Amino acid sequence: MHRWLSSVVAIAALGSYYTFASSRELTQGEILLSFPMFLAAWFLVRDSRSPAAAAVNRGLAGASAGVAVVFKLFYAPIFIAFVLVAIFATRLAGTPRQPWFRRGLAVLWPFTLGVAFVLGAVSLILWRQGVFDELLWNSFVYPSHALGTAADSMDLGRLVRNSVGCWHRWDRGCCSRRRGRAG
Repeated sequence: MHRWLSSVVAIAALGSYYTFASSRELTQGEILLSFPMFLAAWFLVRDSRSPAAAAVNRGLAGASAGVAVVFKLFYAPIFIAFVLVAIFATRLAGTPRQPWFRRGLAVLWPFTLGVAFVLGAVSLILWRQGVFDELLWNSFVYPSHALGTAADSMDLGRLVRNSVGCWHRWDRGCCSRRRGRAG
């Protein structure tokens, strides 16, 4: 109803944090990536006057997603969800009826090109500096080793005992009041 309100929401959500955060919080990767994540979501669902403008917006969304993924690979599935929402939003936005495949391709190919451009540029820079192998090892090999080490040392019995104990404490504390018993 009020289009200007959507701009105020972004400023209130991101701007308030950047205004009141100390220097320690401003350097946290997660908060630094909130702006490219916002841009990716905004460019994906932004209204466009023509298919060419929509493709440019989706390419910019992919580039923003690529910037976030360069710093935190763990965020990649979030952008997959963004793309799926954008595909469904094109259907709801009153675009002419098209098959799902064609609509998905219209969102996916410019987005993928934007991501590939950023990731390709960063990969080329790292390859030229001779550290591309370290990037691959840190991104794909080390996490599986770390998870394997954590899984080897995990005590499943302890997890079950603690979960059951937590359930009993919760049940006694809050459910007993509903049943009329003193906790």
